[in-house]
Amino acid sequence: MRNAGALILIALLVLAGTAAYLLFRPSSDFFGRVFDTAGQQAQVLINKELPVSDAKAAKPKGEARPARKAQKDGAPELELAASLHPPPEVSPVTPAPVFPFPIAANVPAGLARNKLLADFGKPSMRTTSVEQDRLMETFVYLQSDRSIVTFVLLRNARVISAHTANY
Repeated sequence: MRNAGALILIALLVLAGTAAYLLFRPSSDFFGRVFDTAGQQAQVLINKELPVSDAKAAKPKGEARPARKAQKDGAPELELAASLHPPPEVSPVTPAPVFPFPIAANVPAGLARNKLLADFGKPSMRTTSVEQDRLMETFVYLQSDRSIVTFVLLRNARVISAHTANY
């Protein structure tokens, strides 16, 4: 009981700090507004046309520049110098696969974990534990727009039960 005063003081400091954080923290959309404003300003600068005198100064170093070469008849010919850095290759963007929502009736007992993940994708939440030397996993699939949740219980990477409910 000697340290009871110190423990009470520490508890009060922790509670006061938590209360101060909850009351005075910046709202989460503060950063969204800051980044949106910065993005809009950057877009304005990108879209703004440069004056002719600034166009030469703004040209990147690696860009191809015209070089003059004399022809036999003395008239100059424009030809492009080779670029120092070729443009990066752009890989096509593939959309993420859309998986169906698992209903308990569509998840039979004995289904392998790999097949479950291939058919329905990654769960919203997953827990893992070991019980009597057996790997126990719970997959929670959440469909928020319809307020439906499916719990799938796996033992040693095989489905042992599935349950779908409204929340």
